[in-house]
Amino acid sequence: MNAAEIERQLVTCFDGTEWNLSLWFPRVTREVVRFPAGISDAEIQQCLLGLIHSGTLETGTVEGSEFAPAPFDPAGTNARCPDLYVRAVALPATR
Repeated sequence: MNAAEIERQLVTCFDGTEWNLSLWFPRVTREVVRFPAGISDAEIQQCLLGLIHSGTLETGTVEGSEFAPAPFDPAGTNARCPDLYVRAVALPATR
């Protein structure tokens, strides 16, 4: 898969739902996020960060059923920040 295909797969995984960022860092929890094997965690994480920085995905917190956008801080991105969530802002274009 090239980077564009990985990005489409990532956004499709979110599919309008919130995902806890600890499912993606420090490793991709494939059994939960249903991401295919054969692509390294580093490739997935690089594309994920690119989608966050481009605004395709947004980070935030969830209280009850409400998503509250919050700025992304890469320094705090690790398994010890279970309250940081990511959701899709825009679905990928189909070709």
